[in-house]
Amino acid sequence: MKPKFIIGTGFGWSATTPLFYTLTITNEFMSPGLAKEDNYLKNFEKKVYKPGSLFRERANKKQGIRTQREKYKRKKLEYTNKLNHKNRSTGGLKPESVKHRYFTQEEVDEYYSPPYTIEKYITYYRKHWEYLQEHGAPHHAVCDFSNINGSLSKECIGKVVSALSEHFEVKVLCIVRDPIRRQWSESCSISNPKARALWESPEQHLDYYFKSLLTLNRDYLEQYDRWSSFAPYHMVVMEQLWEGDQQEREVSRLSDFIEFDIQELHSNVYSPDCGTNPPHIPGLVDQWTSDNFQLKDHIYYKSIPYFQSQYDAWEQRFGSLPLYWGKPYPYPVEQPEIAKRGLMKGYTPQESYYEI
Repeated sequence: MKPKFIIGTGFGWSATTPLFYTLTITNEFMSPGLAKEDNYLKNFEKKVYKPGSLFRERANKKQGIRTQREKYKRKKLEYTNKLNHKNRSTGGLKPESVKHRYFTQEEVDEYYSPPYTIEKYITYYRKHWEYLQEHGAPHHAVCDFSNINGSLSKECIGKVVSALSEHFEVKVLCIVRDPIRRQWSESCSISNPKARALWESPEQHLDYYFKSLLTLNRDYLEQYDRWSSFAPYHMVVMEQLWEGDQQEREVSRLSDFIEFDIQELHSNVYSPDCGTNPPHIPGLVDQWTSDNFQLKDHIYYKSIPYFQSQYDAWEQRFGSLPLYWGKPYPYPVEQPEIAKRGLMKGYTPQESYYEI
């Protein structure tokens, strides 16, 4: 029987990390290689199908390899620190989970260096699976949870799935969130350099947010159709996996898809959504540093026309919108406008921002 290979395809700011932790740490179903996201397949696609990107690759070759080495060092330090975490609910990795992720520096350099081939990718994950087996790990699958996988072209997806299927049982997993709240979190996240530059000017941020809606490229159903043509594909609705009367059904559907009984869900900062006053859960810093400005009801309603076609397409295919989609979220009543996290030192909230 072939081992399972789970390909994550996003979407970013939809709780991909809590889902990843749920399947890797909390339930020990799958195990990544060196990191949750290594973006290897996008490098592979650029080289194979988009020759124009090779100019950038050559220009950044030395810097790129050095950057990947630095990332490796940081990841190794991160994993080492997590060895000391005893509370699994905080996102700490268990010691036996960490040691299986170890690759030598030479192996890392080889993996992250051109040429980026599907053969190298497969060898990398086969070796990782062998590590798991040799050490008696409980995992049933390996995984690549790079969000950028969701943007791969159909041509690239076909080649990747075809090659992987010779060695693994390939399944694709995606998680989605109300598209307005997802876009809002991305627009004012600490991980978004454009938003970070606007933190001290809320009016400019709001202008940036609405301009970002003009170039939306996060179409959930388009990705579903593109990937499901080549491999079994399951779409998790974030709000219904962690909240509401559909939770048991969502957990059951996910368990059936991966053929593994999920016993417990990892904590998720976005559920319940506390807006600008989230819990600071270790391991989920990208979540609790995302909503630096409150998504007021009138801003939400003003955003709906930009997403109406997505809402309509979802309802047409599935019959109704998921929990909390298409309407303002019931945030806690008493909540500061700006979370006091030390990220916006010296900043004074400007109410005019919320009245645009």
